[in-house]
Amino acid sequence: MNDKIKHTKKEYRNIFRLLKKNKGTKITDFINRYHKRQAVWSNKLAYLAGLIDGEGYLKVEKWGTIRLIIGMTHKETIEWIYNNFGGNITKQKTKKGLPFYVWRMNQGKDLFYLLLLVIPFLVTKKEILTNAMKDLIDKLNELEHTLKNMGGINDAVCNPGKEVRIR
Repeated sequence: MNDKIKHTKKEYRNIFRLLKKNKGTKITDFINRYHKRQAVWSNKLAYLAGLIDGEGYLKVEKWGTIRLIIGMTHKETIEWIYNNFGGNITKQKTKKGLPFYVWRMNQGKDLFYLLLLVIPFLVTKKEILTNAMKDLIDKLNELEHTLKNMGGINDAVCNPGKEVRIR
């Protein structure tokens, strides 16, 4: 097996280990199901990636916020995305007055985990998303470094129920 493939598999295994610690959200539950039935869920992720590449909109804002939006007139497809991956749906109208359905998933760990799983299946938006994810991770590392340098603030963030004195 190619070293690059081994490295990628190792990275995904580490992600799944982290997810076991963060159960409770729809996406972490989805990812645990994905890990157990990869053949079925890989097809769903590939289909979602096709929708993202074709109908989707990845919005990367100035501060690193990532939003994933897919809009179309086919209600059943939007409901399928919602039922499988979470997020939210809004109904709008086209200029001709036809119903137009929009699925959104905004910044958060659910979106982060979903994007990690869908990146390998993307074609046209892969580079945009990869760069956005790198920028977001850099900003999170910067924030963590800043909090550590502030002393007690980091303890307050890591242990929210614990009373902490700020130096």
